[in-house]
Amino acid sequence: QQASGGASLVQVVQSNPVGEVRTIMTGMTKALFLAKGYAYLQTPYFMPSESFLHALKSAALSGVDVRLMIPEHSDSRLVDYATRSYLVDIMKAGVKVYLYGGGFLHSKTYVSDDYLSSVGSVNIDFRSFYYNFEVTSFVYDKGVAQELKNSFLEDIKHCRLLSLSEYCRR
Repeated sequence: QQASGGASLVQVVQSNPVGEVRTIMTGMTKALFLAKGYAYLQTPYFMPSESFLHALKSAALSGVDVRLMIPEHSDSRLVDYATRSYLVDIMKAGVKVYLYGGGFLHSKTYVSDDYLSSVGSVNIDFRSFYYNFEVTSFVYDKGVAQELKNSFLEDIKHCRLLSLSEYCRR
């Protein structure tokens, strides 16, 4: 239910390591391919599957304003190193990477085009996509999308935009 008290169309999707279809990854990948104006993502862990990585880069290369927010420092140095190994490719494609410095970012959200959003337990990493029991909700509602977009834009105030040149000088 949205803040205004109206009904929202919500699709609850689960995935597990037993099934053959990776429903959450498929849904999130499709959402990126369908985005026309913008796609904003927040995740504490970013180690995407090849298909998701392709969709992310394709969206950015097609002119979609793609923004990824990850923690400046996660709860694991190893995870930080693994996450950062994917950043050059996506930044070269035009994805804007924001490093959240206001504590440990644990949000797992997606919002695009003021209509589609997702909130759930799934990280944007291969473990969540392939090996874990996860659940997410895809919400088709302008009000909910606007709230998540505003929340993302508010969180940007606690971030720094990572530039490709800065990253390559590390």
